[in-house]
Amino acid sequence: MHQHLRPHGGLHGPISDYVKTHCETCAAGWTRTGEDGAKVYVCLLDREPVWPQMSDCDRYEKREESEPETDT
Repeated sequence: MHQHLRPHGGLHGPISDYVKTHCETCAAGWTRTGEDGAKVYVCLLDREPVWPQMSDCDRYEKREESEPETDT
């Protein structure tokens, strides 16, 4: 189970499926992972961790996948 960390440590509770499927892949999001596997999802638009129980966002934009580098 993923758990959301507060900026200064401490667990903030389980995150919603929306956060796992959207915020983790959003062009405006960063995911930070701790040594214990806990994740922090940060929204660059809000400049703070996402609300763990988020269920929708009108600014979601899927992150473009980078092209794999080829040796030429």
